[in-house]
Amino acid sequence: MDEITATKYIFTHDDEIAMGILEALKSSDIDEAKKEAFLGAGVHLGASSGLNEIYSVLKGIHQKDYTAEVAQLADLFSVTYDPAMIQIAIDDMITHLEGGEVEQDHVIPVEVVDATNVDQYKGFGDAVSQ
Repeated sequence: MDEITATKYIFTHDDEIAMGILEALKSSDIDEAKKEAFLGAGVHLGASSGLNEIYSVLKGIHQKDYTAEVAQLADLFSVTYDPAMIQIAIDDMITHLEGGEVEQDHVIPVEVVDATNVDQYKGFGDAVSQ
């Protein structure tokens, strides 16, 4: 159990993976003692992409009730970004392929979406709500 309780931070690059973690914690396929160890460890679960399904969980309106699981996490959030960052990445790639210089530590800001501000964001995909 030590390796389970040692996990404090999980960041996935896709909201669907975070939803898979929540679904696994809700299922009966995982030993209850392992679930309790994981949820009692104070895990911060972060994801990205702005999926309506995770937004529904953050709003507390998902068709499945994840309230108990979310309450035991230290944090649950998703990050979203300006779609223009994709164009910036493409421009950087073209510059590199053409032999130009590209900034190595090119950071494009993201927005953190959590239960306190999720109503300010519009996600993508089918909303999953009660």
